[in-house]
Amino acid sequence: MDVHKPFDVINYLHSFRISIPRKQFLDKLFTVIKAVVEYAFGMHIGYALGWITGLYIGHSYVEHFEPVYMHDLSRLSYWRLAPSIFAHNGALIGVVVGMIAIAVINRMLLDDNIAS
Repeated sequence: MDVHKPFDVINYLHSFRISIPRKQFLDKLFTVIKAVVEYAFGMHIGYALGWITGLYIGHSYVEHFEPVYMHDLSRLSYWRLAPSIFAHNGALIGVVVGMIAIAVINRMLLDDNIAS
């Protein structure tokens, strides 16, 4: 390569161009988009159900396990925030469960397609 000649990026990139048929490229692209949408849907549903379940459990925990006495005021803030802490942890667990559920459903559908 000549030191005084500018580097031509476009020709350099075109030299490494891989020829993929358009139909095959679109099939692969739609497969990836479908998987992303499925997992995003599963994660959102899991998040919502986990948040609601965690919030319910947190309120139930605070209601049924109220402390008889408190040593300091820091425990008071914990009892006020306990439902949201439970909801946050429930949402995280729900996201993981949602992803696992989508993977299991996809696996069952793949097995059904192979069997038929």
